[in-house]
Parts: sequence; C-alpha cells; structure tokens
Amino acid sequence: FGISYVEAASYGVASIAGIDGGAADAVQNYKTGILCNGTDHAEIYEALKRIIQSKKYLELGKNAEEFSKKFYWKEIIKEYSTLLNL
Repeated sequence: FGISYVEAASYGVASIAGIDGGAADAVQNYKTGILCNGTDHAEIYEALKRIIQSKKYLELGKNAEEFSKKFYWKEIIKEYSTLLNL
C-alpha cells in the first residue's frame, strides 16, 4: 500500500506515482495526483511538467487532502464496524 502517498496527501501535496503496486490505491489519477509508468523516465518527466506548468498541483493537492481523510483511523474503524455489523 502506498502509505507515503496518503501521508503526503494529508498535507495537501499531490503525488506522481507509478501505476504498479499500492500507489494506485492511494493516488486517484488526475484527481489527487498522476499515475504513470514509474520505470519510464520520459513519462515521469511529462507528468511532472504537466502538473507544474498548468498549476494543476494546486487543485490535485486540495483534492488529495480531502481524499486522505478516508484513511484516518476513526474512518477505518467505522468501515470495519459496518463490515462486521457491530
């Protein structure tokens, strides 16, 4: 799981993350950050350029901060309680 992406999101920081692994669970593509091929330097560069030149990082960061709240323990406990019918 991409816990470092959620941690960054909690501070209003948008992420550029690889599409493999847990990052795709922690970053919503073009909503809270950008997912790209993490092994393709050109693709990472293009994502970074796009997010900076358009100042899209401001909107993505704001969305990321809101999205990160679903990972707060009190929210997770509510989800577990619902699943377990407590």
